[in-house]
Amino acid sequence: HDALRQLLAYHVVEGAVDASELGRRIERGGGKAELKTVAGSTLTARTGSNERVMLTDERGNTATVETADVRQSNGVVHGI
Repeated sequence: HDALRQLLAYHVVEGAVDASELGRRIERGGGKAELKTVAGSTLTARTGSNERVMLTDERGNTATVETADVRQSNGVVHGI
């Protein structure tokens, strides 16, 4: 269970950051927003040329948000 908790914490950002809020953060950041995960790592969000949000982790791995704002009882999920 510890490995699963660590994996999930690496992908979770505290607070309910929906697509609108994330867009505002990217705009305020001059084209990017740095998000701290619960595990303490950093995800960098940018808007790609296709207007989709791209997330890059500290290792340079990149994912595109395909489904945004899936609201759950404990927060907002963005599917990559």
